[in-house]
Amino acid sequence: GLYILTQQKSAFDQCGAVRWFYRGEGWQFYELLPNGNWLGTLITDQRSYHWIGFAEFTMLGEKVNEYLVLPDYIHHEVQKLPSGNYLVASNLFPVTVDDVTGALIDDGNSEEDTVLEISAADGNIVRTWDFNTILDPDRTPIPSNGRADDWLHINSAVYDDAGTPADLSDDGIIITAQRQSLVAKVAYETGELIWIIGSHAGWDPNDPNIQSKLLDPIDEQGNPIDINAEYFWPYGPHAALVMGGGEVAIFDNGANRGFYGDLAPADTGDPDFSRGIQYLVDETNMTVQITWQFDWDKRIFTSITGDIDYLDNGNYLLGFVGNRPGSSDDNPR
Repeated sequence: GLYILTQQKSAFDQCGAVRWFYRGEGWQFYELLPNGNWLGTLITDQRSYHWIGFAEFTMLGEKVNEYLVLPDYIHHEVQKLPSGNYLVASNLFPVTVDDVTGALIDDGNSEEDTVLEISAADGNIVRTWDFNTILDPDRTPIPSNGRADDWLHINSAVYDDAGTPADLSDDGIIITAQRQSLVAKVAYETGELIWIIGSHAGWDPNDPNIQSKLLDPIDEQGNPIDINAEYFWPYGPHAALVMGGGEVAIFDNGANRGFYGDLAPADTGDPDFSRGIQYLVDETNMTVQITWQFDWDKRIFTSITGDIDYLDNGNYLLGFVGNRPGSSDDNPR
């Protein structure tokens, strides 16, 4: 097997030797398709890490199909759905960048808070999930870049195939949102909010829709957990991975862990650490429990990016990027 670095568009083997790399069009690759081709971004009219569309590329660099989403832009996620269509993280408006630095700037339009389904047949938008109307854009985000337009920052969006091919009513879309430190599921057909994995703090107490969708944490025996004494919730997460049976795995970056006040004072001395973690959601009882996690003894901290995958051999593959601030070169990277 090969390990793929998506932004470097390269692959290395079990011994660490580079076996393949790509130097053609596309800034980032997203998914290896069943036919052996890649989904990747188009670099035409790139604005920071936002692009006008995506394409299917062969392993030899040939472009097979391309899809434009203008005037919208895509970022972070492109995934092929069982129907053959594509799920993409998007903006409903063009993004604005600084002419000198190329950095994203606040133009008054919210961004990175929409998911689209794109038709594989004609490139048209089939469905839109606008999280400005699904979640609460007024909830205080974790300290980040200070831009009000980047209140949610969806960085993964995956399809939860819970129903049967003939019945899509139980299927959903699961997202991770870095700025709100949450994982959320919405109904595929209606966009209705189903649940939220995240701290209960900071939400509007008078919003019954949100309050009823906040999952309650439990332990392995089904007992309620005092979240003020636990590192239970994710912070700045990435890379939602549907495991089936109500389980979802994520890469929990841990940035600004405890910002929403869900850690006891004794836990907040050095709370920033990253981990892979898997949750089991009971949608009937609206509970959530941790079924697996790996935090490397809290020794490493990846403030942004990161990834988790599940291998055929039953192991997890974790991608940490960076090191704990202030740690020595003797510590693991």
